[in-house]
Amino acid sequence: MNTKDKQQDIRKKTLELIENTKNTMTRNLDRVLASGCIDTDSHDGNYKIPKDIVCALLQNEADQFYIKGCNDKDVDNIYKFI
Repeated sequence: MNTKDKQQDIRKKTLELIENTKNTMTRNLDRVLASGCIDTDSHDGNYKIPKDIVCALLQNEADQFYIKGCNDKDVDNIYKFI
């Protein structure tokens, strides 16, 4: 495989993971909303609670990926370019 082919393969696999993560986060969002852990009465139409939920969902997903073997050094390096 040449460099271009490898980049395309990485992109394809990354997009698959993103789609899987989106689906998992959507299921978890439904669990969060059904759990009663959110004070919906305090929601005043802004993005504070949704952002809190997204942060928790992303943290959970990151934890799941680290359990499965992410490399801290590589992740830190990639993060610098985002």
